[in-house]
Amino acid sequence: STPAAAPATTIGGGGGVNIYQWLPFTQQDLTAASRATVAFAADYENWSYTEPAQAYVAKMNGLVTTNFAASLQNSYATPGVAALRSAQKQISTSSGGIASIRSFGTGSITFVVNIAQRLATTSGTSNSTKQYAVTVVSNATGWQVNDVELAGAGNQ
Repeated sequence: STPAAAPATTIGGGGGVNIYQWLPFTQQDLTAASRATVAFAADYENWSYTEPAQAYVAKMNGLVTTNFAASLQNSYATPGVAALRSAQKQISTSSGGIASIRSFGTGSITFVVNIAQRLATTSGTSNSTKQYAVTVVSNATGWQVNDVELAGAGNQ
């Protein structure tokens, strides 16, 4: 027997295409998820050596899940990292933008995000841009960041 043909999907013409019918999220979800991601990107590499870990994470309140907030706080307070930040009087400012969508599933979207950082220290100032994979999840309070890692690390 011959397999049944899949229904034809036309692109173009008068009706246009609603790609969201094929995705596990709505256009509004994508907008909300991307807003949370960009807001997080602005805060992630924005800190000062005078800022305690609790204050660093507090500015991301509502943007990150509770578990991820605890992880960020622990990472920020790591003794060797915190001591270097203080010794060099590091102050970091940043901005970020979404480069692409890496993956998605029901209730989860991973964006590739470019974060530009300006780092001022007692030795001078440097500028760099890094790509991160930022995963946001949908929960009762909206879309929140649940994970961040360098875009080149892990599974891609």
